[in-house]
Amino acid sequence: MRPALATILASLVLVRSASAQPAAAPLTEPAQASSQVDTTSYRGYTLAADGLSIAVLFAAYASTRSDGSDSQATVPLLLLGIEGGFWLTPGIHSLRGHKWRAVGSSILRQVTMTAGAIIAIETKTCDTATLVCGGDRFGLGVAGGVAVASLIDAVFMTDETNPRATTWTPMLAPRQGGGTVGLAVSF
Repeated sequence: MRPALATILASLVLVRSASAQPAAAPLTEPAQASSQVDTTSYRGYTLAADGLSIAVLFAAYASTRSDGSDSQATVPLLLLGIEGGFWLTPGIHSLRGHKWRAVGSSILRQVTMTAGAIIAIETKTCDTATLVCGGDRFGLGVAGGVAVASLIDAVFMTDETNPRATTWTPMLAPRQGGGTVGLAVSF
């Protein structure tokens, strides 16, 4: 019983002597939040998805025969590249919870891919006897449209703000005959 009583008395003496001393400055200062939100970007994902679509469209162009006719791989690659250009990046926006960005990105792609295809087809010089002219350049025009849409999308639609998480900082302030241990939290 005497060791327990001695321990209690020693604890009371230490608490009393620590409370009698003036408070010392803490060794660490609490972390101060510079703003209440963090800004992140997911443009790397959208650029990679669009780059993949553009690569598939170039592969479709490269798969044509030397006489300009389509090989067996040209049309499937062209369709895969077009579908990837239309849906991959809007899908990324949607998965990240930005439904209106997904809608805007989809409309942007429809406009730029169509404009790119029209420009590519119409800028080819052909005979007047040819009924359809410039069709071999369709995939390149669509790839140009995807590239333009990708750049606009990456610059204007991929930043998102997230509320700053709760931060905490441990504190230790030595005192004569004891110390103070604490935790500072900002939320």
